[in-house]
Amino acid sequence: MLKTINQQESTVADLAEGVKVNTSIPSAHHAALRCGFAGYPLNPRWNGQKVYAWNTGRQLKQGLFTGEMVIRATDSMIVPAWQENHHSDTEPTPKATVRLWGGYQLKLGAFRFG
Repeated sequence: MLKTINQQESTVADLAEGVKVNTSIPSAHHAALRCGFAGYPLNPRWNGQKVYAWNTGRQLKQGLFTGEMVIRATDSMIVPAWQENHHSDTEPTPKATVRLWGGYQLKLGAFRFG
């Protein structure tokens, strides 16, 4: 039997005070996303979707520390550093979609990861 994966609408998740991310991870798993971003350990009772959300939050935090990601000053969204540094009002915003394990997409600015 084939399983159909529905496209989920992206929502804004608050990771910390003054830090937001645009994601398609369901709102039921946003707490796990925040836990990973805050550096809390993995909860062994979580299912695979929450573990994925936690790991995504951890990767976002690591990206901030390494300089790959920045917090955009205009709207407090996490975006890739190159997008913030090379953004111009005259350039069209490129769009890319990358699918990773779990069927979720993490949208960063005009880009979606995960």
